[in-house]
Amino acid sequence: MSLFGTSCILTFGLKSSRNISIGKNYTGYRLKGVYKVEAIHEALFLIIDLSVLFFEMIGVILIIVTGLRGVYILFIKKKTKHHWLKSLLTALSFLLLAEVLETVKIRTINQLFTVGGLFGLRAIMVLYIDWERKHDEHKEIQIQQYG
Repeated sequence: MSLFGTSCILTFGLKSSRNISIGKNYTGYRLKGVYKVEAIHEALFLIIDLSVLFFEMIGVILIIVTGLRGVYILFIKKKTKHHWLKSLLTALSFLLLAEVLETVKIRTINQLFTVGGLFGLRAIMVLYIDWERKHDEHKEIQIQQYG
């Protein structure tokens, strides 16, 4: 359903069966009645695409910064603590947010499986990293108490 070049049939009203078609010659300049729906639809998809891009960029930047910081801590400071877990959880949360926004645009069952699979993998990673962080904190508390 592109704003420029595709045709679609829209039905308005609960009791009316009047069909209004938008032809292939639609250029997007005439925004009367029927065309407003298509324009709002395209504007929503544009907002979603920009939001997904924004949140994915934030997630990727956080992962890169976290990785560089982890390498610095590991090789320069010679520590093996998991300082990077909270940052990685935040980055994965931004990527999950982008996947949730992508679900609005699903049109086929294949897209549903793809987005669902990515969402599931990222959710499992978030749960695992959160569990590992809590486990490490618990071990540190035990070492401080008994150590």
